[in-house]
Amino acid sequence: MDSGYIRVVNVVATCNLNCDIDLNVLKEKVPYLEYNVKRFNGGILKMKFPKTTILLFRNGKVVTTGAKNSKIALRSVRKIVKHLQKLGIVCLISAFKIVNIVATSNIGKKIQLEKIYKPPIVIYEPELFPAAIYQENNSKLKGLIFSSGKIIITGFQEEIHIKPFFKRLLQSIKE
Repeated sequence: MDSGYIRVVNVVATCNLNCDIDLNVLKEKVPYLEYNVKRFNGGILKMKFPKTTILLFRNGKVVTTGAKNSKIALRSVRKIVKHLQKLGIVCLISAFKIVNIVATSNIGKKIQLEKIYKPPIVIYEPELFPAAIYQENNSKLKGLIFSSGKIIITGFQEEIHIKPFFKRLLQSIKE
């Protein structure tokens, strides 16, 4: 079974800017800020470079999503902070934390999910979900294995742990 190429597709991070932000005022100054309190209680900033989405909350909490690695996630937050500081908002990044990394792979061949069912490590309940779920010791780390050969890996906070987890997943599903 080919190990496939693993590609990080989304890094989600949080932090605090240690300030209060009036999103109504900010919306007037930042035309690309989407803010409609009736739909969502945070401001949404879709950045072109780095290509990420920032959720900005009144209490200074920030969520960034869409980055392809941890450095890009931090870079996007730093860019927003610089912009806010230019607008006169005193803020400082603290408690930056990666909360989830999602990676994908394709092993290049079809997988018969019924054959890899090995509770409690590999669960497959087709009436509930179309993929088999690989999970070690009830951890937050999961591998979603689709019959097409595509695999989604999620729950990581450090990119360095993805490849070893993926290797164990492949070992577990060998037919």
